[in-house]
Amino acid sequence: MPASEAVRGRQRRQREEELLVWPDLVFIEFICAVVFTVLMLFLSVMVNAVLLDRANPAVTPNPSKAPWYFLNLQELLLHMHPALAGVIVPDGGLIALGAIPYFDRDHEGQGEWLSTPRAWPNLVVGAVVGAFGTLLLIFFDASRHVDLYEWMVNGPGGSRRSRTARRTDVHSLAGGV
Repeated sequence: MPASEAVRGRQRRQREEELLVWPDLVFIEFICAVVFTVLMLFLSVMVNAVLLDRANPAVTPNPSKAPWYFLNLQELLLHMHPALAGVIVPDGGLIALGAIPYFDRDHEGQGEWLSTPRAWPNLVVGAVVGAFGTLLLIFFDASRHVDLYEWMVNGPGGSRRSRTARRTDVHSLAGGV
């Protein structure tokens, strides 16, 4: 079977123009790994780790925080049910990350930022809504959103419980702190 025109027209590269993965690239990566390992070993011997006293199960450090890579999950536990914050939200995030390559496989218009007529107004509105929403989330933390909801439902002066009663309930839930 004769080769197509595209295959026949391609010139074969010479060995000097090629860089093979084995042994060229693998050898360089191996040397880098050995140098990195030796440097980490040297650094761990020369620099003492910043450690606290021995662990005491009777004393919990305040605040007790997770390592930085689990800190976002710990913060979610403050605001959500543990099953939702520990299982459903992280799984949803991982599924969304895994689905990214399957969105919009079209390469048309790639690299053109803000080229449509509505792009700049959309950017401005999105930035304003995002900034305002972030400020609302910050200011309405610590159960202030409950006060707003009760004000909207019961009217300005028609709250069923007083503000001090709600604060007492929150403090009793927090252990009286």
